Amino acid sequence: MTLPRRSWLTIATAAGTFAFIVVALMLASYAKPVGENPFDSNEWLALKGRLTENPSDAEAAERARDLDLKLRKTFFRRRLRYV
Repeated sequence: MTLPRRSWLTIATAAGTFAFIVVALMLASYAKPVGENPFDSNEWLALKGRLTENPSDAEAAERARDLDLKLRKTFFRRRLRYV
């Protein structure tokens, strides 16, 4: 059993329209700005400067690790929201 030519044309048009919409949405999602860079925060920059001046400061290093984790989670959470 074969479909008439008109049916194939309708199916092809619907598939093409769907593909176009999907591609348009993907491009729009990709072009959206993610927002500000969380690593430009004053707290992070001050902590980085403190560690540069005194690399053996264990308290600052621990604080930097915690803040780094927090900022990365924030960054990737925002990133996921726009995908």
